[in-house]
Amino acid sequence: MTETEAGMDAREWQIWQQFLAQADTKALFFSVVTLNYDSGSGTHPLVQKILTDPSTDLAVVKALYFRLGPRFLKQYASQDDAPEYLQDAYRLVEQLEQKVANGFYRQNAYYYDPASDFGENWLKDYADIAVQNEIPQNMTSALNGEADLVIDEPWESFEDGLPFELAEKLFDD
Repeated sequence: MTETEAGMDAREWQIWQQFLAQADTKALFFSVVTLNYDSGSGTHPLVQKILTDPSTDLAVVKALYFRLGPRFLKQYASQDDAPEYLQDAYRLVEQLEQKVANGFYRQNAYYYDPASDFGENWLKDYADIAVQNEIPQNMTSALNGEADLVIDEPWESFEDGLPFELAEKLFDD
């Protein structure tokens, strides 16, 4: 079995495509919240969907952004200054910042506050690290959407970015 660019076998890639084809904003948000962010995140199908789909709600975009650890990454002045293992995440953070600044994402139906994300205050994450570049204000501000995604527990129905029923298929023989 060959692996995709994202380091997935064809079966896992197909399961992700099945999920993303029908995922609504809540499912995308839960996927972002529960995904394991390791090296190579930039080629992951979920990340690629968010990067390329202007209908993605800003709440999903910001949830992804803060899970990449932007303050930690900004201790480096540029992607080239970051260690090789962090360059993919650094590039993703910059892409998301640019797309938000340029108005690429048009949806803001959901409330999201990076200072109150399932009890995590992402704005205080890595506060002891001196940064070379600040996180843009448009990324740190709360979103005033009407619906709140942070009321249900995603870990009760998702594992590593996928709903339980699809995640289980990864382990079926």
